[in-house]
Amino acid sequence: RLPGHNRPTPARPADAAADRHAPAVSLTPLPILRCCLDPLLKSQSYPRHTMASVFAQTSPALEVIVADDGSTDGTGAICAAYGERLRYTRQANAGPAAARNLGLAASRGSFVAFLDADDVWRPEKISMQMSILGSEPDVDLCVTLAQSFWSPDLGGQERIEDPRLTRPWVGYTCSALLARRSVFDEVGFFDTGVLVEDGEWFARVEQRGLRCTVVPEVLVLRRLHAANASRHRTEERLESFVRRAKAAIERYRATGAASRIPEA
Repeated sequence: RLPGHNRPTPARPADAAADRHAPAVSLTPLPILRCCLDPLLKSQSYPRHTMASVFAQTSPALEVIVADDGSTDGTGAICAAYGERLRYTRQANAGPAAARNLGLAASRGSFVAFLDADDVWRPEKISMQMSILGSEPDVDLCVTLAQSFWSPDLGGQERIEDPRLTRPWVGYTCSALLARRSVFDEVGFFDTGVLVEDGEWFARVEQRGLRCTVVPEVLVLRRLHAANASRHRTEERLESFVRRAKAAIERYRATGAASRIPEA
């Protein structure tokens, strides 16, 4: 079982000053800024804030790849302003999994991270994760806590008044992930045939018995806005979850492998 599942985990305030004194690592992290925008998402401020949070990372030597999934919000022009600080690649709209795979195919580093175009990283996110992967070679990947926030452009009538939506949670999502590139070599890229592609990928990670750890800090902020995928296509997402669960059961029956991921 992946650590932190089915258990509330309290958040601790992130300490950027302490992070600056974290032991240096010689390996180069490779974040991929995955810009895959829903056609309903028109605000250019979202990807601007997202990219600003990437370039505000305290960890040096980051290669940033923007995989644009056919967006129509001016993402290309936004990326052009960064010049050679990032690499921009674009495809016709094919969905989040295909966009992540596009970025992975272009990647060159030993570590991979992702960030959706409407999410935000805290400045010490990559540095804190690298301090773990750099000092614990038997850990294959790590995630952080995440917390949702209501986008300021949403009116009060568009917000759901439920405090559970904005509580910190263990981020088994791509935006909270930092993984060794070798993990993708072992379990494969993202499945373009499912709707909840990150959940299906994490299920494969657990099935292969890879070791995951959780950084107990809120280092990823997930924006809640009118075009969140979780607000739309609910029936399709449910069907995708059922297919993913069946596939995981079949993989388990076929391999009989025991997970090496520690219990929560």
